[in-house]
Amino acid sequence: MKSKFMILFRFATVIFIIFLFPLQETLAQEKPNFILGIGVSQYRNKLENNYLELYYSYKEASLTYKKNERGFEGAINMSITLSSNESDSVLLSKKFRIPRLVTDTTSLDPQKSLVGMLNMFVANLSQTMSIESIDEHDQSRTHTYTLNLETKNFFSDSVSISDIELASTIRKTQSGGKNIFTKGIYDIIPNPSGIYSSNLPRLYYYYEVYNLLKGISGEKYTVNNTIIDLNGLQVQSNEKTKPLVNESSVEVGQIDISSLESGIYVLDAQIYDGSGSALSNSMKPFRYINLKPASTASPVSDLSSSDLLASQLYGKTEEDLDEEFASLVYIATRSERRAYKKTKDLDSKVKFLTNFWEKRDSNPTTPQNEYRDQYLARSEFSERYASGLKKGWQSDRGRTIIKYGIPDEYDRQAAGMGEAPHEIWHYYNLQGGVIFVFAALGGGQEYRLIHSTHRSELQDFQWMEKVKK
Repeated sequence: MKSKFMILFRFATVIFIIFLFPLQETLAQEKPNFILGIGVSQYRNKLENNYLELYYSYKEASLTYKKNERGFEGAINMSITLSSNESDSVLLSKKFRIPRLVTDTTSLDPQKSLVGMLNMFVANLSQTMSIESIDEHDQSRTHTYTLNLETKNFFSDSVSISDIELASTIRKTQSGGKNIFTKGIYDIIPNPSGIYSSNLPRLYYYYEVYNLLKGISGEKYTVNNTIIDLNGLQVQSNEKTKPLVNESSVEVGQIDISSLESGIYVLDAQIYDGSGSALSNSMKPFRYINLKPASTASPVSDLSSSDLLASQLYGKTEEDLDEEFASLVYIATRSERRAYKKTKDLDSKVKFLTNFWEKRDSNPTTPQNEYRDQYLARSEFSERYASGLKKGWQSDRGRTIIKYGIPDEYDRQAAGMGEAPHEIWHYYNLQGGVIFVFAALGGGQEYRLIHSTHRSELQDFQWMEKVKK
Protein backbone atom coordinates (compact mmCIF):
# COMPACT_ATOMS: atom_id res chain seq x y z
CA MET A 1 0.00 0.00 0.00
CA LYS A 2 2.87 2.27 0.75
CA SER A 3 4.08 2.18 -2.86
CA LYS A 4 0.70 3.54 -3.97
CA PHE A 5 1.57 6.86 -2.38
CA MET A 6 5.26 6.78 -3.10
CA ILE A 7 6.58 9.92 -4.74
CA LEU A 8 9.90 9.65 -6.52
CA PHE A 9 11.82 12.88 -6.55
CA ARG A 10 14.39 13.80 -9.11
CA PHE A 11 15.57 17.24 -8.15
CA ALA A 12 17.61 18.39 -11.09
CA THR A 13 20.35 20.91 -10.61
CA VAL A 14 18.68 24.27 -10.44
CA ILE A 15 19.81 26.34 -13.39
CA PHE A 16 19.01 30.00 -13.36
CA ILE A 17 18.45 31.85 -16.59
CA ILE A 18 18.54 35.60 -16.33
CA PHE A 19 15.50 36.85 -18.14
CA LEU A 20 14.32 40.41 -18.37
CA PHE A 21 10.54 40.86 -18.04
CA PRO A 22 9.81 44.11 -19.93
CA LEU A 23 6.37 44.12 -18.31
CA GLN A 24 7.83 45.33 -15.06
CA GLU A 25 9.47 48.49 -16.31
CA THR A 26 6.56 50.64 -15.15
CA LEU A 27 6.71 49.04 -11.69
CA ALA A 28 10.34 49.76 -10.84
CA GLN A 29 11.12 50.38 -7.20
CA GLU A 30 14.15 50.48 -4.94
CA LYS A 31 13.60 46.94 -3.64
CA PRO A 32 10.91 44.86 -5.32
CA ASN A 33 8.42 42.94 -3.23
CA PHE A 34 9.34 39.38 -2.36
CA ILE A 35 6.90 37.62 -4.68
CA LEU A 36 7.48 34.47 -6.69
CA GLY A 37 5.76 33.54 -9.91
CA ILE A 38 4.76 29.87 -9.72
CA GLY A 39 3.64 27.49 -12.46
CA VAL A 40 3.11 23.73 -12.60
CA SER A 41 2.63 21.25 -15.45
CA GLN A 42 2.03 17.50 -15.31
CA TYR A 43 3.06 15.08 -18.07
CA ARG A 44 2.80 11.35 -18.64
CA ASN A 45 5.59 9.21 -17.29
CA LYS A 46 6.66 5.69 -18.25
CA LEU A 47 5.44 4.44 -14.88
CA GLU A 48 1.91 4.91 -13.60
CA ASN A 49 2.74 8.18 -11.98
CA ASN A 50 3.11 11.60 -13.54
CA TYR A 51 6.15 13.71 -14.26
CA LEU A 52 5.71 17.19 -12.81
CA GLU A 53 7.62 20.37 -13.55
CA LEU A 54 7.45 23.25 -11.09
CA TYR A 55 8.50 26.62 -12.56
CA TYR A 56 9.31 29.69 -10.48
CA SER A 57 10.62 33.18 -11.03
CA TYR A 58 11.64 36.04 -8.77
CA LYS A 59 13.36 39.39 -9.08
CA GLU A 60 17.03 39.32 -8.36
CA ALA A 61 16.81 42.62 -6.47
CA SER A 62 14.02 41.32 -4.21
CA LEU A 63 16.43 39.25 -2.10
CA THR A 64 18.26 40.48 0.97
CA TYR A 65 22.01 40.04 0.49
CA LYS A 66 24.85 39.60 2.97
CA LYS A 67 28.54 39.96 2.22
CA ASN A 68 30.79 36.92 2.34
CA GLU A 69 34.24 36.02 0.99
CA ARG A 70 32.86 35.50 -2.54
CA GLY A 71 30.74 38.63 -2.80
CA PHE A 72 27.16 39.18 -1.71
CA GLU A 73 24.83 36.22 -1.28
CA GLY A 74 21.07 36.03 -0.98
CA ALA A 75 18.94 32.92 -0.88
CA ILE A 76 15.40 31.60 -0.89
CA ASN A 77 14.52 28.85 1.54
CA MET A 78 11.68 26.94 -0.12
CA SER A 79 9.49 24.25 1.44
CA ILE A 80 7.25 22.01 -0.66
CA THR A 81 4.53 19.89 0.93
CA LEU A 82 2.26 17.45 -0.86
CA SER A 83 -0.86 16.32 1.02
CA SER A 84 -3.45 13.76 -0.03
CA ASN A 85 -6.92 15.20 -0.60
CA GLU A 86 -8.39 11.83 0.31
CA SER A 87 -6.80 11.21 3.69
CA ASP A 88 -5.14 14.56 4.55
CA SER A 89 -1.90 12.62 5.05
CA VAL A 90 1.38 14.30 4.13
CA LEU A 91 2.88 12.51 1.16
CA LEU A 92 6.01 14.62 0.94
CA SER A 93 7.74 17.39 2.82
CA LYS A 94 10.92 18.76 1.26
CA LYS A 95 13.06 21.79 2.07
CA PHE A 96 15.78 23.19 -0.12
CA ARG A 97 17.82 26.34 -0.58
CA ILE A 98 18.09 28.47 -3.73
CA PRO A 99 21.19 30.70 -3.49
CA ARG A 100 22.07 33.75 -5.55
CA LEU A 101 25.56 35.29 -5.56
CA VAL A 102 26.28 38.79 -6.92
CA THR A 103 29.42 40.89 -6.91
CA ASP A 104 27.72 44.19 -6.11
CA THR A 105 24.26 44.99 -4.71
CA THR A 106 24.28 48.68 -5.66
CA SER A 107 23.91 47.97 -9.38
CA LEU A 108 21.17 45.33 -9.21
CA ASP A 109 18.58 45.85 -11.91
CA PRO A 110 15.12 45.82 -10.27
CA GLN A 111 13.70 44.57 -13.60
CA LYS A 112 15.87 41.46 -13.85
CA SER A 113 14.04 38.21 -13.10
CA LEU A 114 15.55 34.79 -12.55
CA VAL A 115 13.73 31.69 -13.70
CA GLY A 116 14.19 28.20 -12.28
CA MET A 117 12.59 24.80 -12.50
CA LEU A 118 12.30 21.68 -10.36
CA ASN A 119 11.45 18.22 -11.73
CA MET A 120 9.70 15.49 -9.77
CA PHE A 121 7.52 12.41 -10.08
CA VAL A 122 4.16 12.47 -8.32
CA ALA A 123 1.62 9.73 -7.72
CA ASN A 124 -1.48 10.00 -9.87
CA LEU A 125 -3.96 10.99 -7.19
CA SER A 126 -5.66 14.13 -5.94
CA GLN A 127 -3.30 16.18 -3.77
CA THR A 128 -2.62 19.67 -2.54
CA MET A 129 0.77 21.28 -3.11
CA SER A 130 1.88 24.02 -0.73
CA ILE A 131 4.98 26.07 -1.52
CA GLU A 132 6.37 28.40 1.15
CA SER A 133 9.31 30.63 0.24
CA ILE A 134 11.28 32.74 2.73
CA ASP A 135 13.98 35.37 2.18
CA GLU A 136 16.86 33.77 4.10
CA HIS A 137 18.31 37.02 5.43
CA ASP A 138 14.98 38.70 6.23
CA GLN A 139 12.54 36.05 7.35
CA SER A 140 9.71 38.54 7.70
CA ARG A 141 9.55 38.46 3.89
CA THR A 142 7.66 35.35 2.83
CA HIS A 143 5.55 34.13 -0.06
CA THR A 144 3.07 31.22 0.08
CA TYR A 145 1.43 29.51 -2.88
CA THR A 146 -1.08 26.65 -2.71
CA LEU A 147 -2.60 24.73 -5.60
CA ASN A 148 -4.55 21.56 -6.20
CA LEU A 149 -3.02 18.76 -8.25
CA GLU A 150 -5.91 16.91 -9.80
CA THR A 151 -5.86 13.28 -10.80
CA LYS A 152 -4.58 13.03 -14.37
CA ASN A 153 -4.70 9.58 -15.93
CA PHE A 154 -2.68 9.74 -19.12
CA PHE A 155 -2.78 5.93 -19.55
CA SER A 156 -6.12 5.14 -21.19
CA ASP A 157 -7.75 4.24 -24.50
CA SER A 158 -8.92 7.82 -25.08
CA VAL A 159 -6.96 10.85 -26.26
CA SER A 160 -5.59 12.96 -23.42
CA ILE A 161 -3.57 16.18 -23.19
CA SER A 162 -0.94 17.17 -20.65
CA ASP A 163 -1.04 20.48 -18.84
CA ILE A 164 -0.05 23.46 -20.96
CA GLU A 165 3.27 25.10 -20.18
CA LEU A 166 3.24 28.84 -20.86
CA ALA A 167 6.60 30.20 -21.97
CA SER A 168 8.25 33.57 -22.42
CA THR A 169 10.19 32.28 -25.40
CA ILE A 170 10.90 29.04 -27.26
CA ARG A 171 14.08 28.55 -29.26
CA LYS A 172 15.97 25.73 -30.92
CA THR A 173 18.52 24.13 -28.60
CA GLN A 174 22.07 24.92 -29.63
CA SER A 175 24.47 22.05 -30.24
CA GLY A 176 25.87 20.94 -26.88
CA GLY A 177 23.72 23.52 -25.12
CA LYS A 178 21.11 21.33 -23.40
CA ASN A 179 19.88 22.63 -20.06
CA ILE A 180 17.10 22.07 -17.57
CA PHE A 181 14.60 23.83 -19.88
CA THR A 182 15.38 21.62 -22.90
CA LYS A 183 12.56 19.44 -24.23
CA GLY A 184 13.50 17.50 -27.33
CA ILE A 185 15.07 19.99 -29.73
CA TYR A 186 13.69 23.12 -28.02
CA ASP A 187 14.54 25.25 -25.02
CA ILE A 188 11.19 26.12 -23.43
CA ILE A 189 11.82 29.13 -21.15
CA PRO A 190 8.83 29.13 -18.79
CA ASN A 191 6.70 32.11 -17.84
CA PRO A 192 5.68 31.00 -14.33
CA SER A 193 3.54 34.06 -13.61
CA GLY A 194 1.57 33.69 -16.84
CA ILE A 195 1.74 37.47 -17.37
CA TYR A 196 2.30 38.96 -20.82
CA SER A 197 2.27 42.57 -22.03
CA SER A 198 2.74 44.81 -25.05
CA ASN A 199 6.47 44.35 -24.46
CA LEU A 200 6.08 40.57 -24.32
CA PRO A 201 3.30 40.19 -26.90
CA ARG A 202 3.73 36.58 -27.97
CA LEU A 203 2.23 33.74 -26.01
CA TYR A 204 4.45 30.68 -26.36
CA TYR A 205 3.07 27.29 -25.36
CA TYR A 206 4.07 23.65 -25.07
CA TYR A 207 1.94 20.57 -24.39
CA GLU A 208 1.85 16.88 -25.19
CA VAL A 209 -0.94 14.74 -26.64
CA TYR A 210 -1.25 11.03 -25.80
CA ASN A 211 -3.12 7.89 -26.95
CA LEU A 212 -3.70 9.13 -30.48
CA LEU A 213 -3.64 5.70 -32.13
CA LYS A 214 -6.02 4.23 -29.55
CA GLY A 215 -8.39 7.17 -29.40
CA ILE A 216 -8.75 8.14 -33.07
CA SER A 217 -10.00 6.10 -36.00
CA GLY A 218 -9.05 7.50 -39.36
CA GLU A 219 -5.97 9.04 -40.85
CA LYS A 220 -6.06 12.63 -39.56
CA TYR A 221 -6.88 14.74 -36.53
CA THR A 222 -7.13 18.46 -35.81
CA VAL A 223 -5.38 20.56 -33.16
CA ASN A 224 -7.14 23.79 -32.22
CA ASN A 225 -5.71 26.47 -29.94
CA THR A 226 -8.29 29.05 -28.87
CA ILE A 227 -7.99 32.12 -26.67
CA ILE A 228 -11.17 32.83 -24.69
CA ASP A 229 -11.93 35.80 -22.47
CA LEU A 230 -13.62 35.42 -19.09
CA ASN A 231 -17.01 36.12 -20.65
CA GLY A 232 -16.63 33.03 -22.80
CA LEU A 233 -15.99 34.99 -25.99
CA GLN A 234 -13.54 33.44 -28.45
CA VAL A 235 -11.07 36.21 -29.28
CA GLN A 236 -8.46 34.27 -31.27
CA SER A 237 -8.15 30.80 -32.70
CA ASN A 238 -5.86 28.77 -34.92
CA GLU A 239 -6.01 25.17 -35.98
CA LYS A 240 -4.07 22.67 -38.02
CA THR A 241 -4.85 19.23 -39.38
CA LYS A 242 -2.18 16.59 -38.83
CA PRO A 243 -1.69 13.05 -40.15
CA LEU A 244 -2.23 10.29 -37.61
CA VAL A 245 1.18 8.63 -37.41
CA ASN A 246 2.40 8.23 -33.83
CA GLU A 247 0.87 7.31 -30.48
CA SER A 248 1.76 10.72 -29.06
CA SER A 249 2.71 14.16 -30.32
CA VAL A 250 4.22 17.40 -29.06
CA GLU A 251 2.58 20.75 -29.72
CA VAL A 252 4.91 23.76 -29.66
CA GLY A 253 3.85 27.17 -30.91
CA GLN A 254 3.24 30.84 -30.40
CA ILE A 255 0.29 33.21 -30.73
CA ASP A 256 0.53 36.95 -31.36
CA ILE A 257 -1.64 38.47 -28.60
CA SER A 258 -0.63 42.12 -29.13
CA SER A 259 -4.17 43.07 -30.19
CA LEU A 260 -5.77 41.86 -26.95
CA GLU A 261 -7.17 44.31 -24.43
CA SER A 262 -5.87 44.13 -20.87
CA GLY A 263 -7.47 41.28 -18.97
CA ILE A 264 -7.42 37.63 -18.00
CA TYR A 265 -7.79 35.04 -20.75
CA VAL A 266 -7.74 31.26 -21.13
CA LEU A 267 -5.74 29.27 -23.68
CA ASP A 268 -7.87 26.24 -24.60
CA ALA A 269 -6.07 23.44 -26.47
CA GLN A 270 -8.47 21.03 -28.14
CA ILE A 271 -8.13 17.81 -30.15
CA TYR A 272 -10.75 16.77 -32.73
CA ASP A 273 -10.99 13.62 -34.80
CA GLY A 274 -11.47 13.61 -38.56
CA SER A 275 -15.25 13.98 -38.23
CA GLY A 276 -14.93 17.10 -36.06
CA SER A 277 -15.84 15.42 -32.75
CA ALA A 278 -14.08 16.90 -29.71
CA LEU A 279 -11.88 14.31 -27.99
CA SER A 280 -9.95 16.14 -25.29
CA ASN A 281 -8.92 19.59 -24.14
CA SER A 282 -6.58 21.31 -21.69
CA MET A 283 -6.89 24.88 -20.44
CA LYS A 284 -4.46 27.39 -18.94
CA PRO A 285 -5.26 30.95 -17.83
CA PHE A 286 -2.94 33.89 -18.49
CA ARG A 287 -3.01 37.66 -18.08
CA TYR A 288 -2.31 40.27 -20.73
CA ILE A 289 -1.52 43.93 -20.00
CA ASN A 290 -1.88 46.20 -23.01
CA LEU A 291 0.41 49.17 -22.39
CA LYS A 292 -0.57 50.93 -25.62
CA PRO A 293 -3.04 53.84 -25.41
CA ALA A 294 -6.61 52.92 -26.30
CA SER A 295 -7.75 53.82 -29.79
CA THR A 296 -9.89 56.92 -30.10
CA ALA A 297 -11.25 55.93 -33.48
CA SER A 298 -14.97 56.39 -34.06
CA PRO A 299 -17.20 53.35 -34.43
CA VAL A 300 -17.39 52.28 -38.05
CA SER A 301 -21.12 51.74 -37.87
CA ASP A 302 -23.63 54.59 -37.95
CA LEU A 303 -26.51 52.26 -37.12
CA SER A 304 -28.39 52.77 -33.86
CA SER A 305 -28.14 49.91 -31.39
CA SER A 306 -31.75 48.86 -32.05
CA ASP A 307 -31.26 48.94 -35.84
CA LEU A 308 -28.06 46.91 -35.62
CA LEU A 309 -29.66 44.38 -33.28
CA ALA A 310 -32.75 44.04 -35.46
CA SER A 311 -30.59 43.51 -38.55
CA GLN A 312 -28.75 40.70 -36.73
CA LEU A 313 -32.01 39.07 -35.64
CA TYR A 314 -33.59 39.29 -39.08
CA GLY A 315 -30.71 37.22 -40.36
CA LYS A 316 -32.07 34.24 -38.42
CA THR A 317 -34.99 31.87 -38.97
CA GLU A 318 -37.97 31.68 -36.61
CA GLU A 319 -36.56 28.38 -35.29
CA ASP A 320 -33.25 30.10 -34.56
CA LEU A 321 -35.02 32.86 -32.64
CA ASP A 322 -37.06 30.32 -30.68
CA GLU A 323 -33.86 28.52 -29.74
CA GLU A 324 -32.20 31.79 -28.71
CA PHE A 325 -35.11 32.67 -26.45
CA ALA A 326 -35.22 29.15 -24.99
CA SER A 327 -31.62 29.61 -23.83
CA LEU A 328 -32.63 32.82 -22.01
CA VAL A 329 -34.44 30.84 -19.32
CA TYR A 330 -31.91 32.04 -16.73
CA ILE A 331 -32.64 35.76 -17.25
CA ALA A 332 -36.13 35.99 -18.76
CA THR A 333 -38.95 36.87 -16.36
CA ARG A 334 -42.18 34.88 -16.15
CA SER A 335 -44.11 37.65 -17.88
CA GLU A 336 -41.50 37.76 -20.67
CA ARG A 337 -41.81 34.02 -21.20
CA ARG A 338 -45.60 34.33 -21.44
CA ALA A 339 -45.28 37.26 -23.85
CA TYR A 340 -42.88 35.42 -26.15
CA LYS A 341 -45.32 32.50 -26.46
CA LYS A 342 -47.77 34.94 -28.07
CA THR A 343 -45.36 35.86 -30.91
CA LYS A 344 -46.56 34.27 -34.15
CA ASP A 345 -44.17 35.28 -36.92
CA LEU A 346 -40.65 36.46 -37.67
CA ASP A 347 -41.50 40.17 -37.32
CA SER A 348 -43.10 39.78 -33.89
CA LYS A 349 -40.22 37.63 -32.62
CA VAL A 350 -37.59 40.11 -33.85
CA LYS A 351 -39.48 43.00 -32.27
CA PHE A 352 -39.79 41.15 -28.96
CA LEU A 353 -36.12 40.10 -28.80
CA THR A 354 -34.90 43.56 -29.87
CA ASN A 355 -36.80 45.08 -26.94
CA PHE A 356 -35.67 42.24 -24.61
CA TRP A 357 -31.98 42.81 -25.29
CA GLU A 358 -32.17 46.62 -25.39
CA LYS A 359 -33.50 46.68 -21.82
CA ARG A 360 -30.40 44.76 -20.75
CA ASP A 361 -27.77 46.55 -22.86
CA SER A 362 -24.77 47.06 -20.56
CA ASN A 363 -23.34 49.90 -22.69
CA PRO A 364 -26.06 51.84 -24.57
CA THR A 365 -23.47 54.32 -25.90
CA THR A 366 -22.23 51.76 -28.44
CA PRO A 367 -24.26 50.27 -31.31
CA GLN A 368 -23.25 46.72 -30.34
CA ASN A 369 -25.22 45.04 -27.54
CA GLU A 370 -22.37 43.74 -25.40
CA TYR A 371 -24.69 42.00 -22.93
CA ARG A 372 -26.24 39.87 -25.67
CA ASP A 373 -22.82 39.11 -27.16
CA GLN A 374 -21.59 37.91 -23.78
CA TYR A 375 -24.66 35.84 -23.04
CA LEU A 376 -24.73 34.10 -26.41
CA ALA A 377 -20.97 33.48 -26.30
CA ARG A 378 -21.35 31.79 -22.94
CA SER A 379 -24.30 29.81 -24.26
CA GLU A 380 -22.22 28.66 -27.23
CA PHE A 381 -19.33 27.75 -24.93
CA SER A 382 -21.72 25.67 -22.82
CA GLU A 383 -22.44 23.38 -25.79
CA ARG A 384 -19.33 21.38 -24.94
CA TYR A 385 -21.42 20.05 -22.04
CA ALA A 386 -24.31 18.83 -24.20
CA SER A 387 -25.27 15.17 -23.72
CA GLY A 388 -27.90 13.04 -25.37
CA LEU A 389 -30.94 15.16 -26.21
CA LYS A 390 -30.00 17.83 -23.68
CA LYS A 391 -28.37 20.97 -25.02
CA GLY A 392 -25.35 22.45 -23.31
CA TRP A 393 -27.22 25.39 -21.76
CA GLN A 394 -29.69 22.94 -20.20
CA SER A 395 -26.94 21.12 -18.28
CA ASP A 396 -25.81 22.13 -14.81
CA ARG A 397 -22.33 22.95 -16.03
CA GLY A 398 -23.74 24.93 -18.96
CA ARG A 399 -26.06 26.90 -16.67
CA THR A 400 -23.11 27.74 -14.43
CA ILE A 401 -21.04 28.95 -17.40
CA ILE A 402 -23.91 31.15 -18.60
CA LYS A 403 -24.61 32.67 -15.19
CA TYR A 404 -21.08 33.11 -13.87
CA GLY A 405 -18.71 32.80 -16.84
CA ILE A 406 -15.72 30.50 -17.31
CA PRO A 407 -14.20 29.41 -13.98
CA ASP A 408 -10.74 30.61 -13.02
CA GLU A 409 -9.61 27.02 -12.43
CA TYR A 410 -10.88 23.48 -13.09
CA ASP A 411 -10.06 20.41 -11.01
CA ARG A 412 -11.08 17.32 -13.00
CA GLN A 413 -11.13 14.00 -11.17
CA ALA A 414 -11.46 10.98 -13.45
CA ALA A 415 -13.20 7.82 -12.34
CA GLY A 416 -11.01 5.66 -10.15
CA MET A 417 -9.52 5.46 -6.70
CA GLY A 418 -12.98 4.57 -5.37
CA GLU A 419 -14.60 7.79 -6.59
CA ALA A 420 -17.09 8.74 -9.26
CA PRO A 421 -15.80 11.19 -11.89
CA HIS A 422 -16.29 14.75 -10.73
CA GLU A 423 -15.12 18.32 -11.35
CA ILE A 424 -14.51 21.23 -9.01
CA TRP A 425 -14.78 24.69 -10.54
CA HIS A 426 -13.16 27.66 -8.77
CA TYR A 427 -14.30 31.27 -9.12
CA TYR A 428 -11.86 33.40 -7.15
CA ASN A 429 -13.56 36.78 -7.68
CA LEU A 430 -17.14 35.71 -6.97
CA GLN A 431 -18.41 36.31 -3.42
CA GLY A 432 -14.83 36.29 -2.18
CA GLY A 433 -14.13 32.93 -3.84
CA VAL A 434 -16.56 30.06 -4.42
CA ILE A 435 -16.54 26.52 -5.79
CA PHE A 436 -19.00 24.42 -7.77
CA VAL A 437 -18.80 20.62 -7.60
CA PHE A 438 -20.26 18.52 -10.43
CA ALA A 439 -20.32 14.72 -10.44
CA ALA A 440 -21.47 11.87 -12.68
CA LEU A 441 -23.04 9.64 -10.05
CA GLY A 442 -24.41 6.14 -10.38
CA GLY A 443 -22.40 5.34 -13.48
CA GLY A 444 -24.18 7.99 -15.52
CA GLN A 445 -22.57 10.26 -18.09
CA GLU A 446 -24.22 13.53 -17.08
CA TYR A 447 -22.48 15.72 -14.56
CA ARG A 448 -24.91 17.24 -12.04
CA LEU A 449 -24.26 20.00 -9.52
CA ILE A 450 -23.98 18.38 -6.09
CA HIS A 451 -22.47 21.24 -4.06
CA SER A 452 -21.45 24.89 -4.20
CA THR A 453 -20.28 27.47 -1.70
CA HIS A 454 -22.17 30.16 -3.66
CA ARG A 455 -24.88 31.56 -1.40
CA SER A 456 -27.61 31.13 -4.03
CA GLU A 457 -26.71 27.61 -5.15
CA LEU A 458 -27.19 24.05 -3.86
CA GLN A 459 -25.04 23.35 -0.82
CA ASP A 460 -24.14 19.93 0.53
CA PHE A 461 -21.01 19.96 2.62
CA GLN A 462 -21.06 16.15 2.74
CA TRP A 463 -20.58 15.99 -1.03
CA MET A 464 -17.37 14.00 -0.76
CA GLU A 465 -19.38 11.07 0.60
CA LYS A 466 -21.56 11.15 -2.52
CA VAL A 467 -18.67 10.76 -4.95
CA LYS A 468 -17.31 7.73 -3.12
CA LYS A 469 -18.37 4.58 -4.91
